[in-house]
Amino acid sequence: MLASTADSTIRQYTKPLRDWWSYCQSERISPFAPSSSQFLSFLTREIERTMSYLAINTIRSAVSLITHSGIGNHALITRFCKGVSVLNPPRPRYDYVWDPALVIDRGPQGTGGAYAAIFSFIIFSKTVG
Repeated sequence: MLASTADSTIRQYTKPLRDWWSYCQSERISPFAPSSSQFLSFLTREIERTMSYLAINTIRSAVSLITHSGIGNHALITRFCKGVSVLNPPRPRYDYVWDPALVIDRGPQGTGGAYAAIFSFIIFSKTVG
C-alpha cells in the first residue's frame, strides 16, 4: 500500500497520522477501525484547532489510507467536510489575475500584422486553453 503512495504524500500525511494516533491512544480506540462518530469527534477537535478545509481534508485522506473501511468516504464524514468548506472556503491560490491585453499591446512592434496576430493567438490560447 505504501509503495503506491508518493514520498511527498507520505510526508504530508505524517503529522495528521501522528495526531490521529495520539487521539486514538488517549480515547482508547483502534486507529485502523474507528467508527464514524469517533472519527467525527477527532475532526471536530481538529477544526477547532485549524479552521482550515485543507487541513481537515488532508486528515481525512490520511486516516482513510490506513483504515480498513475507508472512513473518509463515509456519508457523515463527506458531509462534515463539505460543511467545513462552506464555512471556511479555501482561498484561491492567487489573489490577482493578470491582464493579457498588456502583453498583447506591448508585443512585437513593427514586425507586421501576421506576426502580431500569431503572437496574440499564442497568448490567448495559453490563457484560455
